[in-house]
Amino acid sequence: FELEYRIDTLNKLIIKPNISYKNSRSDSRDRFLYFRKDSLVQDSVINNGSQDQLSESEEIGVNVRAIYNHLFLKPGRSFTMNANVAFTNTKGYSETKAKDMAVDTMRVNQYTRSGNDAVSYSVKASYVEPLHGVNHLLETAVTFQSNNRFSHKDQYDFSKRDSAYKYNPDYSNKLENRFYSEALEVNYRWVDKQCDLMVGIKVNPSQTWTKTYYGGVLLRDTLINVWNWSPNASFKY
Repeated sequence: FELEYRIDTLNKLIIKPNISYKNSRSDSRDRFLYFRKDSLVQDSVINNGSQDQLSESEEIGVNVRAIYNHLFLKPGRSFTMNANVAFTNTKGYSETKAKDMAVDTMRVNQYTRSGNDAVSYSVKASYVEPLHGVNHLLETAVTFQSNNRFSHKDQYDFSKRDSAYKYNPDYSNKLENRFYSEALEVNYRWVDKQCDLMVGIKVNPSQTWTKTYYGGVLLRDTLINVWNWSPNASFKY
């Protein structure tokens, strides 16, 4: 869906929402029987078993983007703001059962529940000021964005002693990841009918925070700070 609203001759608003839904399921059943030839007349069974696997997943995603543009009465001067928000939720379920038919023993009997939530948003504001006429422009842009992801996996194994599925902390984990980024960009542009020259600089610090859990116990807590800067130049003819 897309909505464009021209508020007046100087202001315009664009909104673009998007919704997605995915659902999948797979079910497989395998039976296998392997022989070894001991002689010309007799074969011996070396493997006789079965394996059943079931997998299901569901995903819901929502994304909304908004663009606002304002033109000033002075030719060449403008202000633009971009905002984006996105959310994704994923749920998964799988189970595996493997049996040795020769001795009638269940080798594997387990199921796993997993989930993943992702939330991201960004805001960018840019301002253009004409320095001399409409050919010499000064562009300033500020950007802030964040990406957050939370995922977990819980595994349960069947216990013969308790006749029930028990939580397995060795194969269960949880992850939290948060990423933040800020940017400041200043550019000088010279625009002509045939040429477009841009020279500027960009400063971009960022922070990454990660937490890892196994069996509900925090094992890793990491914070990384990065500072980047870069000069920019381009010429189009």
